[in-house]
Amino acid sequence: VNTGIVDEMKDIMLKITGQSATVTKAKYSIANFGMLKKGMPNGVMVTLRKNLMWDFLYKLINIAIPKIKDFKGLSLNGFDSSGNYTLGIRDHTIFPEIDTSTFQKIRSLNVTIVFGPLSSKEHSIAFLRKVGFPFRQD
Repeated sequence: VNTGIVDEMKDIMLKITGQSATVTKAKYSIANFGMLKKGMPNGVMVTLRKNLMWDFLYKLINIAIPKIKDFKGLSLNGFDSSGNYTLGIRDHTIFPEIDTSTFQKIRSLNVTIVFGPLSSKEHSIAFLRKVGFPFRQD
């Protein structure tokens, strides 16, 4: 990943979350991903806590997700055995802070909501439903 793309991704994350992103680097060399070598930057991440976390969740649930075209609900398959939830967002422009004319291409995001060590999948589902996550009715 070239530095221009990494800088663009950091800018996107700063605008969406209000916090500077950390660059993640490849742990292994992977030939199938072009020239990805161990130690090369391959993305960015942000860890949100307290008010920034709640602000982001509010924006995700009430503003961004409703802008997804043909949205039918979030999958319940995104939970791991510890009750943490991961969802993928294919288009970063669903967030209101993003000016679509200033970015080279549409980027995708992964959002992981981590619960405490004593959490279960059932408790996590109940909590996320309570705060308004629109899960699919399978």
